[in-house]
Amino acid sequence: MVNLPIVGLSGGLGNQLFQLARGLALNDQIVLDVDTARKKGSNPVDLLDLNLPDQIHVGKFARLKLLRSIYNGLLGNSTKGHMFAPLILLSYQYFFKLLYLAVNNRIINVFSSRGLGFHETKVPHTPYLVGYFQSYRWVESTKVFKLLYELSPKRKSDELQNAIEEITSSNAIALHVRLGDYLLEKDFGNLTETYYLNALNQIDSEWTNRDIWVFSDDINLARIKLVNIADKGKSVTWIESINNSTVETWFLMRHASDFVIANSTFSWWAAILRFNQKGIVCAPDPWFKGINSPAEIIPMSWLREKSFTKNDLQVF
Repeated sequence: MVNLPIVGLSGGLGNQLFQLARGLALNDQIVLDVDTARKKGSNPVDLLDLNLPDQIHVGKFARLKLLRSIYNGLLGNSTKGHMFAPLILLSYQYFFKLLYLAVNNRIINVFSSRGLGFHETKVPHTPYLVGYFQSYRWVESTKVFKLLYELSPKRKSDELQNAIEEITSSNAIALHVRLGDYLLEKDFGNLTETYYLNALNQIDSEWTNRDIWVFSDDINLARIKLVNIADKGKSVTWIESINNSTVETWFLMRHASDFVIANSTFSWWAAILRFNQKGIVCAPDPWFKGINSPAEIIPMSWLREKSFTKNDLQVF
């Protein structure tokens, strides 16, 4: 296990899944570098609430959380074209490697994403992966796709089981409305109701006769944002959380028949790992409003709907 790739997990469930997928694309056995302590007030490691295959090990390292936090900040700045970001990242990688050796007695070579999406580069020996890696390329591998497709929650509440029966039997279209922290990120952009209406029409011109399930991290605001869809839809079910669990909510979304996703890795993964692989997916294009979209984020088989123009005004 000494020479296996180490995947440094960070961010929410969607980002963690991309990091996991990139690691599995290197080797079907990997080690996850995670903070398993879950101290009060710290962000949960959502991935650990899923049944992980035996090939994936959870490492017991001194995680250097402060350094990782700084590193993630530098990576974020690099996606926005800051002039000195590449040089700072290179210096930081060297410092991180030395300190990791001193603390964990383990030699690593930091392998970070360039920007958010896909890039081809030579992977170093004993890699430590840190970054975003947001691309469909990793799941083009049948091996990687199968491992991820079989992910399921460790615990399935009665609420989840009942919701799965409802969404499966209703031939539902899932809509994801990402709000929350996106309201503060002007570069990401908030998708308008026009996007969702046009995307629904692409998927099914008679969508008003279909059941719509809306997933959002702020369901009250989503109701305001999608007021016309709520009025026109045959039946609209609003989902903010299942059993207060991120992974249960995500697992439920995977059971929809078709998908209109947001510019969010959360719904991206629900759509790519959908149980009805014949279902239609429509994604926003461009992915972001103020920064470049991740390279090769939208699979060729997915529909695309115009999301932002230079004249778009943020409503929220």
